Amino acid sequence: NKVLSTEIENDHSYIVYKENDQILVNKQHPYWDQIQGQLYLTNRKFCYLVIWTPMQSIITEVEKDNEWESNLEILEAFFIQKYIPYLIENNL
Repeated sequence: NKVLSTEIENDHSYIVYKENDQILVNKQHPYWDQIQGQLYLTNRKFCYLVIWTPMQSIITEVEKDNEWESNLEILEAFFIQKYIPYLIENNL
């Protein structure tokens, strides 16, 4: 039952943290890659990250990170080399 804005103050273990009264997105958090992947796959420039608790909600805009684009090659290789063969092998 803690207030979200207090809980995230200077704590980088969450997807967002509060520093100098600003809500910032933690680029080291695993959700960062998920958000960026979805932005690239849907060809969006930004999205809204919504964090809800019964006590408080936070909505912050997340922009596409151009440096993240290099991960697309890794994702494509995984899809072609691992995922598609798995689907075929298991008749899925």
